Amino acid sequence: MSQATLCFFEDGKYSSARVYQNSWGGSARIWSSLSERYLGSKSKWLMESESPALWDLARNKSLAPWERSVLAWTFDYFVVLKSGFKQMADDLDAFVRHYPAEGVDHLPAWAAVFRESTSEAIGLWSTSVTENLFETWDEEGESCEPYDLRTRDEWWDVYDYLAKYDAGELETSGAS
Repeated sequence: MSQATLCFFEDGKYSSARVYQNSWGGSARIWSSLSERYLGSKSKWLMESESPALWDLARNKSLAPWERSVLAWTFDYFVVLKSGFKQMADDLDAFVRHYPAEGVDHLPAWAAVFRESTSEAIGLWSTSVTENLFETWDEEGESCEPYDLRTRDEWWDVYDYLAKYDAGELETSGAS
């Protein structure tokens, strides 16, 4: 069975993880809910030609801020910095209230983690059927190295990204 994983960062590095069985209770639950509401079909995001429309919703200012932030957090290399933990917990709670789950739902547990965590950042590895982007393969050492927020530049803080996008400081492409 697939898994969804919360990735915790300490001293800038991916340091530990909390695994949740059945990844359909995480990002796929978020994508399905938003896809049904805004794109007209719960499974539309599964079609490669249609998935960009879902990713673009995070930049759509007509959506509730909590919809945008929860969706953006599912993007590759997006994290929530400690300063945004309370906001993400509240945003996940709002998502759960507005989009009741029909099956497995990790979002309430994730909100609790954001309220309790002492980490400096939390990322999301949406499904174990893909590689964990918070680990990098070291060809020379032939081992996985933890992703380092201090030395890598592909990552975004969810709330910083949305604020910069809304202020017109970012291009319309590149983060999904």
